[in-house]
Amino acid sequence: TVGLISLGCAKNLVDTQIMSGVLVTEGLALAHDADHADIVLINTCAFIASAREEACAIIAEMSAHKARGGCRAIIVAGCLPQRYRGQLVDPFPLVDAWIGVDELERIAEVAHLLAAEGGEGETADGREWTRMKGGATASPPSRSDGAWGTGVPDHNSGTPELPNSRTSPAAPGGGPLVLVTDAPSATFEPRLPTLVFCNPAFAYLKIAEGCNHACAYCAIPGIRGRLRSRTRRNLVAEARALLKDGRRELNLIAQDTTSYGRDRRGAPRLADLVRALDALPGDFWLRLLYGYPAHLDDDLLDALSGSRHVVPYLDIPIQHSHPGVLRAMRRADTLATLPDLAPRLRARWPGVALRTTCLVGFPGETEAHFEHLVGYVEAARFDHLGVFTYSAEEGTAAAALPNPVPAAVAAARRDRLLAVQQRIAAAANRARIGTAARVLLQGPAPTGRNRWIARAPWQAPDVDGVTRVSGLPAAARAGDFATVRITAARGFDLGAVEEG
Repeated sequence: TVGLISLGCAKNLVDTQIMSGVLVTEGLALAHDADHADIVLINTCAFIASAREEACAIIAEMSAHKARGGCRAIIVAGCLPQRYRGQLVDPFPLVDAWIGVDELERIAEVAHLLAAEGGEGETADGREWTRMKGGATASPPSRSDGAWGTGVPDHNSGTPELPNSRTSPAAPGGGPLVLVTDAPSATFEPRLPTLVFCNPAFAYLKIAEGCNHACAYCAIPGIRGRLRSRTRRNLVAEARALLKDGRRELNLIAQDTTSYGRDRRGAPRLADLVRALDALPGDFWLRLLYGYPAHLDDDLLDALSGSRHVVPYLDIPIQHSHPGVLRAMRRADTLATLPDLAPRLRARWPGVALRTTCLVGFPGETEAHFEHLVGYVEAARFDHLGVFTYSAEEGTAAAALPNPVPAAVAAARRDRLLAVQQRIAAAANRARIGTAARVLLQGPAPTGRNRWIARAPWQAPDVDGVTRVSGLPAAARAGDFATVRITAARGFDLGAVEEG
């Protein structure tokens, strides 16, 4: 059996679902939890320092679990091995295989090799492998050797020379299998079907991989590669299958959804994809996440606002508002859209809910720059807003910039901006009291008492608030739509009763 641990964002969750589909298709069973699995699969995030720390702590925890005889093998996949390749082998000697982002669909092949416990053979493409029975025997990493910190090499130590081959075979004596490409492939068409693990009411539809932007602070292009859009035909087929499976909301995701199709001349763009998905039969929602403000052209806005199924909601990270900071971030095209962004979108799409993300503590950000951002947020009155503090990332342009902002200052700015947004959101929620809304039921509330957790069109899964509904019939189930009356506002959440 294979036990899954998926870390990071919704895009990473989709990767875990892809691997799960491959495992089951190839005859491997999934365990209910990683603690009771023969093989533990950890899909990692390495976007910022906190994500790496979480990933490395989990790897260390599972290494200790293996040392106690709790599992036979550990596979680490995703962004962490892609970013650091062979540098992680020594800090984590009990890991049996490292798989980069472009080799995820080989997960069943790797799992079968590890399940064999020992012997020799060839991979599916003819490459030899050797694995000694019993695997690695070193002690698991401890807190004292750094594995519970970042668990990765010092950014100033340089990158050791790595083999040119795409795969480093398992070394004699039980060394790990390392499957990490130097650069991701030219296409992205995941193997279907996938196994969907999120709430039964909704699913994420990953429409592209990689990113062509060169934001100074972002390591994603170096990890995930350049933009590769999936074909419209395959996306429509997957959407149809998800709807047939009972999903009532499809959330379109990518590193930049609004760049969909821009990597292929003559290919359909996002507006074309939206229209194709909107033509599917049934009662369901479509939601667009991870957009780029500069790409919200008239054709796309017409497709979104004129759709039968797209909910009035846009997720458009601006990162900052001050011209100097945006130029330093290499987001000058965002700057051009900012002055009238929120008013323009609300005029073109009445009732649209706007979500954004901001980055504070970027090198050189002064108090005046930050006050500019606060003023912009207060004027724009976004419905939802997330705030990150800057993390210096190896290999990015911003990592070499002077005038770093102290961590304590960046944290204080984050907290203040979140407090500003909390007041804005609270006022918006109070204004909804007494209004009616159509909500999507996600499941019974933990408190019971015939209360359900639901989401309205202006509430995206996992990142926004929820609507707690009472008075639903006993036959209610996850994935049902209900019409409710908003009765209360509690922070970012709402209370409601069903309207008969």
